[in-house]
Amino acid sequence: RHMCIRDSILVEQGKLSLEGKVSDYLSCWDDGKVTVKAGDAAPVPPARAITIRDLLCHTAGIADYDEVAAQGAHLLPLSSDAAGAMPPTVTSLHEFATRLNALPLVHQPGSAFSYSMSIELLGGVLEEVSGQALGRFLEASLFEPLGMPDTGFEIPEHALGRFTRCYRGTGPNRFEDDAMVGACDASTPWLRGKPQGQRPSGGGGLLSTARDFLRFAEWLATDGRLDGVPVLLSRESMAALRSDQLRGMGAGAGPCFDPFQSFGLLGGVVCSPGEGGDYLPAGAASGLGATGWGGVAGTFFAADPEHGLALVLYTQEVNYFLSSQSLRLSLCKQAHGVFPDLRQRLEASRAREASKLMLYTAWE
Repeated sequence: RHMCIRDSILVEQGKLSLEGKVSDYLSCWDDGKVTVKAGDAAPVPPARAITIRDLLCHTAGIADYDEVAAQGAHLLPLSSDAAGAMPPTVTSLHEFATRLNALPLVHQPGSAFSYSMSIELLGGVLEEVSGQALGRFLEASLFEPLGMPDTGFEIPEHALGRFTRCYRGTGPNRFEDDAMVGACDASTPWLRGKPQGQRPSGGGGLLSTARDFLRFAEWLATDGRLDGVPVLLSRESMAALRSDQLRGMGAGAGPCFDPFQSFGLLGGVVCSPGEGGDYLPAGAASGLGATGWGGVAGTFFAADPEHGLALVLYTQEVNYFLSSQSLRLSLCKQAHGVFPDLRQRLEASRAREASKLMLYTAWE
């Protein structure tokens, strides 16, 4: 999600265009190598080039994490195979983009939504456009201005005691240790200076704290006008982040969407408050334009500018949908139920005080 904010900043600075082609900004990307292979059909040329908007909205046709990882073009640490061998990882976002360029797309660019590794590719674009390593780029442009000192791709040795364990959902209310992701000692791949450690990744791998994560959600819930934080984006850009980008386009089923209805430039968005959902669960308790998303290790946030409400959930749980499938949706509904008159209270408050009226629900 942080990547999407920084991308919007570059757009406002005129360094990036949402309609620009990936090949306009990434020197290693060759549009002539791209093919599309849906199912068992023979590969065909793409109808058009992949754009920056496609990457942000997951409409580029890039394969999902499992499929790309199976072909050796991944950056995140993965579990070993049955023989105990670790699958190979790439060493940089540039190498990742080069390998990804040779893999076929799973659908024509712009024709469908499919959650994928497109944000990883966007990370490579941002490195090349900014001339900085992704971690430093995000730190200087977003984490420092927002006051998020404990957010980054690495953890120093002296802070290992603060690094919590992670668990894996195996069934309803059932868990087990997930040592690969949640190792909280020197074996963690996120340890600073570790030769085979975690590489900066566009789509995941950031470490943070409950306080920093809430800070990010608060910033979104105040429409980017949080006290003590410089204005990073115009109101028009903030509105674009949480506007429906799919506009009726087909989207795959899955638990990632709850409690949202569609996808914007930042993450899931609520575009029809109060409506029921089919395979995309509706945000019946949220306001129009509420946005947010979940992380692979159990994190979740929702920011509702209409009601000035920020929610953060920490469960430290991989595969949460196997053990607590309705938790995120229930959290949003309960939070809005606690403050049924929240909008009226905010309208009656001074603007400065209204920006501080937030709800933070901590989960052990």
